[in-house]
Amino acid sequence: MGDVDPGAPPEQKNLVINALLTGGDITLRASDRQDASPDPQTRIELSLIGTDDARLRSLFDGLANGGTVRAKLERQFWGDVFGAVTDRHGISWQVNIGAAGA
Repeated sequence: MGDVDPGAPPEQKNLVINALLTGGDITLRASDRQDASPDPQTRIELSLIGTDDARLRSLFDGLANGGTVRAKLERQFWGDVFGAVTDRHGISWQVNIGAAGA
């Protein structure tokens, strides 16, 4: 079973809210998207989370090369810098740059 709200409808029971892969100074987070089409490349959204501003901006720019920026990397109301991009292969990514030591 997924890790969705236990009160979720049956068709959402096997969805994943938060899958994490942590390595070094970046965390990769993945989750199922309820609004996705059945096409394999649109069923998940990947998130890169960390504090290395230059490295994460470089990753964002690389993913955006040949892709589509859905939200520019900008400071958000929660204090972090956040952006969203769909890469040239149709994979959706979110990049969240937090403050070091926060």
